[in-house]
Amino acid sequence: MTKQIIAVGQNKAQLSKAQKEFNRLTRKIPQLRDSIQQFEAGTLRLQQRMASNLDPLYDTFAQHRANMVRLLDKAWDSGFFNAREKKKIQDLLLSMIGLLMVEYGHEELKPIYEKHTGEVYAEEAESDDLDMDEIKDMMETMFGVEVDKDADVDTPEKMEEYLHRLMEEAEETLAEKKRQAEERRAKRPKTAKQQAREAKKAQEAEHKTKSVRTVYMDLIKAFHPDLELDEAEKTRKTAIIQRVTEAYKNNDLLTLLQLQLEFERIDQDHLETLADDRLKYYNKILLEQARELEMMLYDIQMSLSMRFDLPPYMPCDLLTLERELEKNIKAMKKQIKLIELDLQTLSDPKALKAFLKNYHLY
Repeated sequence: MTKQIIAVGQNKAQLSKAQKEFNRLTRKIPQLRDSIQQFEAGTLRLQQRMASNLDPLYDTFAQHRANMVRLLDKAWDSGFFNAREKKKIQDLLLSMIGLLMVEYGHEELKPIYEKHTGEVYAEEAESDDLDMDEIKDMMETMFGVEVDKDADVDTPEKMEEYLHRLMEEAEETLAEKKRQAEERRAKRPKTAKQQAREAKKAQEAEHKTKSVRTVYMDLIKAFHPDLELDEAEKTRKTAIIQRVTEAYKNNDLLTLLQLQLEFERIDQDHLETLADDRLKYYNKILLEQARELEMMLYDIQMSLSMRFDLPPYMPCDLLTLERELEKNIKAMKKQIKLIELDLQTLSDPKALKAFLKNYHLY
């Protein structure tokens, strides 16, 4: 098992700023990794529960609504209802049928849809029935590009392809302008402050790279398997080198330091005596790692929040998500019971007539 980085300066009465930051980051990164691992495992668990417990309820509810559409269509044809009531029946029926066909695949309801709308149902027109001129205006507003009046964009697919091409051309133009601007900047004489800033930045990048590479090379030299004659030991070292190479490829300094501790390439005394200037570059690398992990965790949480339609102010933790899932399951079961009762009640034309008295057209 990989040893954890032990806090530096544990035998000192007072820590330097760099030592405090090193300790903070080497505590924070494992915590972030654990949180990501827990969320990933929790996401899988939630998805499995949704697939087995919630999605079948949605399907059952959709099937009941499809049965309600059929019931209303039959009532509309029955001759029992007056014109005003038939208009209400039709309004109620059409409020349900579109979603059932688009989202739940109840294409068998198409004849009912066409009968009550007088239109031929077309899948490509499922959403908003926008004409292409409206789509052009919308695309120009959203993407800031001008659609040529003679462009062949008479279908959404052609429009998408055309916009993709325009965006590529715009990116190429922007990249060329950026390249030209960089060339102009490079030709201008730099001030002393600019030169000093660039030199400092280059030096920091070099030190950061060197800091990671020093740890990496120590492990590579110690465990390179090519000169190992014993097959068992060669296999062990090959596995170690794979872990080292993966950590180096990801610029993962913390894991490289942990591997040094695990295989006793360094000890606590070594960490205690690290100079502040070395810790400073370690800290910069560790801070980048922590920020990347924070963004990864944020993306996972936002994805889950959107899936459960949580408001922005609600904390996104696994316990909250579990509760939301349970709440959704209970709500769907309640909805199913209600629609089953409605199907049973409204199958009586007299009960449906009474219901329509309180149904308002808007």
